[in-house]
Amino acid sequence: MNKRGSMWLGLIVFAVLVIGGIVLFGGPGKQEPQDTTLEIVGATGGGKENFLADGEVNQILRDEYGIRVTHVSWSNGRLTDEELTKDTDHAYDFVFFSDQRYYEQYQMANNVRYKKQKGFIALNTPIVFYSWQPVADVLTQEGIVSLRDGVYYVSDMLKLLDYIRQERKWTDVSPADSPVAANRNPINIISVDPVTSSPGATFYGLLAATVDSANRTGEITADTLLELQAFHRNAGFLTFTPADLFDQYLRIGLGTYPLIVDYEKSLIDWAIGNPSGYARVQDRIRVLYPEPTIWNSHCILSFTENGSILVDALEKNERIQEIAFQKYGFRMGLSTAYENTSAFQTEAGEIKLPGIPGEILSVVPSLRMEGYNRIVDALKENTVN
Repeated sequence: MNKRGSMWLGLIVFAVLVIGGIVLFGGPGKQEPQDTTLEIVGATGGGKENFLADGEVNQILRDEYGIRVTHVSWSNGRLTDEELTKDTDHAYDFVFFSDQRYYEQYQMANNVRYKKQKGFIALNTPIVFYSWQPVADVLTQEGIVSLRDGVYYVSDMLKLLDYIRQERKWTDVSPADSPVAANRNPINIISVDPVTSSPGATFYGLLAATVDSANRTGEITADTLLELQAFHRNAGFLTFTPADLFDQYLRIGLGTYPLIVDYEKSLIDWAIGNPSGYARVQDRIRVLYPEPTIWNSHCILSFTENGSILVDALEKNERIQEIAFQKYGFRMGLSTAYENTSAFQTEAGEIKLPGIPGEILSVVPSLRMEGYNRIVDALKENTVN
């Protein structure tokens, strides 16, 4: 082949390679598809880490809303504009409080950098008492607890508080053939410390609203503070975290923990995550709903348009609301999730959680921040004295 023929052959081969590259790779310079998901960052109080990390929730947020959520854990008391601004490693799109009073306090403050765009009460769980079948039987015989439609209600909270005030013992109110008769300790409702723990403070807010209806306005009376101080003095060991207290209640049982206070979500979350453990106690454990009870509310507040996308998703997406209750025990808005509150799906199959009502009807409003502050200050003084 002469030189000219070789040149034409080379050009033809080059053209074939170029065309082949276009067919195979979609054209010169084409890059892999870019991920257009927006990453938003939040400062969050505790108690909802598993929910925020849930795979299906995050898939919905990516596919339907185009956002990826990351969060940094904070204590509620530090979730202020000043404290968030000090964190120069993050630019926050939202804040997610674990207690409504901090949410309301933030909105009343003069925030300079992180200002509210949108907000609402997102995740709710009521205060409940966890107990055992023999204890529930004793309290029912005493007229303190009522069983209605398969749900145990503390229908006479004042009588229970009178027993505690009088320092009556479990053995005083128990039939001789009841295992509760072996417990010679004073009747008590064991809680975490209200001075250091949000669930404990919420419970003492419920006590304040129970002993005097005037306290439901948040104007805590001096007589109520004295009653709460006396209750706190007799409460015993209070240094547990909520998770520790619930764990000890389950592990040690009736003798040491006949009656504790916690959130409804604790049992649902634990039972779904530990179906074999729940199977060992399901016939003995009992959930008692105070009448009235009080809500613990996790409230979200956005600072940016991207943060507001998450607020809208939590407020309006029914599937996210169903997941919040069916997997983690949080109640969110009006949802079909509550049509069957007795059966929950786990990786090991369906489990039954009897005694969870579809609707919470008897509730007192959460106290304002100044009311809680008065309670906590009085209990601190009580501890020092």
